[in-house]
Amino acid sequence: MKLGFQGDPNGGGFNTVLGAFLKSTALLPSPLPDTTITNRNYSLNTTSTYTPSPPDTSSDSDSFTPAKTEFGVDVFLASASVGIDYDIVQNSTHTVSGVNGIARAVHQGSGQIRDAWFSLDATDNVSLDLDLGGIWDVNLASLSLSNLFSTDFDLALVAFAEASIIGFGGREEITLASIDLFSNTPFALDLRSTNTLSNFQINVVPEPSTLSLMTLGLLCMATAIRRRKARGNTQ
Repeated sequence: MKLGFQGDPNGGGFNTVLGAFLKSTALLPSPLPDTTITNRNYSLNTTSTYTPSPPDTSSDSDSFTPAKTEFGVDVFLASASVGIDYDIVQNSTHTVSGVNGIARAVHQGSGQIRDAWFSLDATDNVSLDLDLGGIWDVNLASLSLSNLFSTDFDLALVAFAEASIIGFGGREEITLASIDLFSNTPFALDLRSTNTLSNFQINVVPEPSTLSLMTLGLLCMATAIRRRKARGNTQ
């Protein structure tokens, strides 16, 4: 059998709300005032809605520069300042790698069961050994979607120096550090599943050549039995 996976339109999605309360004291080289980078109620938000279609990856990010620590001077038509920008970014990623399950066939005449486990990323062949003639009832069960979700929350410290004279000036930036404030161990999301798959039937009919061989074998057996009985009657 050839199986394929088609997700519900916009049936997958994630939403995160992640925040941190940060304060900083900077030295450039003299002490600068404590700076509240984020308040206790602020958070970043990542969200994505998509159609799961393995193998596939959906991602979203959110970022802002909430505060800066700065020291500057103004002299007539000139100004200069140095400081640190606090850049915060959150990245979230959801990867759908495949669908797993079992194809189970039950023979109507004997009740014998044949199973075939499968793990497919898009479309794949699944082999069921239906070795008995007759009708087999087939269904797909124990379906699950292999997926991993991860998110991280990073802070970058960017030192800057800028100056201007009569409206002309420039700015230089150097990233001092990138701090991983939070990074989760990837885990699987519990996606909503819909059990709308119907059972189907496969009718296995022996090949004509197989029937011919079976018939020939039965005739040979019958002939051998008759000859054996004839020899017995003669003796």
